[in-house]
Amino acid sequence: MTTENNAKNKEYNLLRGISHQGTIATVQKILRKGEAMADLEFGEGITNYSNTYAKFPGITPFVDYLAERHGTTSDRIYILDGGMQANTMVFNALGTKKPILVDEFLYDRCLETLVLLGFTVIGVPMNDNGTDTKALERLINEYQPSCFWRNIRYNNPTGLRIKMSNLYETAEICSAKGVVLHLDDAYENCGAGIKGAEDEGPVNLSHPSLKKAVLVRMTTKEFSPSEKISWIACGPESEISKRVMNFAVCSRLNSHYRLQSAFYMSMINGDYQKHLSWVNNAFYAPRGTSLNKGLEEFFSGFTFQKMVDGSFFTTLWLKNANIESGREIVAAADSMGVKVTAGISSIAPVNAEDQPETVNVNGYAVGISPTSKHSLSVLEKMNGYPVRLAPNACPAESDPYEALKVLHKAYNSVMSK
Repeated sequence: MTTENNAKNKEYNLLRGISHQGTIATVQKILRKGEAMADLEFGEGITNYSNTYAKFPGITPFVDYLAERHGTTSDRIYILDGGMQANTMVFNALGTKKPILVDEFLYDRCLETLVLLGFTVIGVPMNDNGTDTKALERLINEYQPSCFWRNIRYNNPTGLRIKMSNLYETAEICSAKGVVLHLDDAYENCGAGIKGAEDEGPVNLSHPSLKKAVLVRMTTKEFSPSEKISWIACGPESEISKRVMNFAVCSRLNSHYRLQSAFYMSMINGDYQKHLSWVNNAFYAPRGTSLNKGLEEFFSGFTFQKMVDGSFFTTLWLKNANIESGREIVAAADSMGVKVTAGISSIAPVNAEDQPETVNVNGYAVGISPTSKHSLSVLEKMNGYPVRLAPNACPAESDPYEALKVLHKAYNSVMSK
């Protein structure tokens, strides 16, 4: 194969969820070290398979450690295998099908999960600080929801880093109205070790406004490339905690105690923080800079949020592109070797009447239609079609700047027709 063909067929990914190729070997060394330390510390007491709320050597100190980090008690910590698994357990524990509020633009799997669970979903408008709190109060009064699910800090597709003051304000509103505040803080550590990053550390549920809140956290693929660890932390006054426990006690979902023990040892000996600092500085920050350069050069005048520090991903609104042309641009980019994620499934409905249309296979709803009309009002407001960009997800040899150059060619080819 010639050099020209090699270049032509090179693939650039701007998708989330692809581990850095350069981190896997390092991760395995850290986990094996942690596992060896756990074996010495806890011996044969580390079980391999039991229920989610079981306490065993190696896990009990992990639970206690997380409780201290999050300002709650050990009986309100539940360790699981993945972030969406934990989120789904919280929603099932609500015990009601009352509407659920979410950010108007959120992580796609959040919206798809709620739709597949049969909930009516309403999007809360956002501003530069995060949630529009006046709109939140209005929607609570109108819909009497059971829960407000927020993607906070780096894990939200707006590209904004949500201010903690905004989080506290929304918590006070939800607490006063009897609404469960569900905080998805999956990628808390995305800014760890980056110079100038404002990393506030773990959410502290002992804060006066957060005592009734529920938090979901998980490890990133950059730390556990083959398996994830997640946990639910319920605030010290959270009424949903007992219902979560009912699901946890009867569940046998949590099978990776040896991995969890290794992860715990890596947290307390500092390896976890060192590794994340290396990943953020070696991959997130430089790729974010490269992506910003490409956005400014190739998409000047378009709506996008610049990547800040170790932000997980951002959204680019392709100017004047509707649903049909937006899908064409994504397909054209793919044919040129650049993969991006369309953002339709990240747009929440603006009311109870216009819920997402689903894709059905063999009689089952399996996801949100990429042409769902529930998104039209937001597309009109933003005057464009959303694609989501994750510079941290690129394989080690790819460059977000070059990927955006190709995406711009795809945009021009479709929009000039």
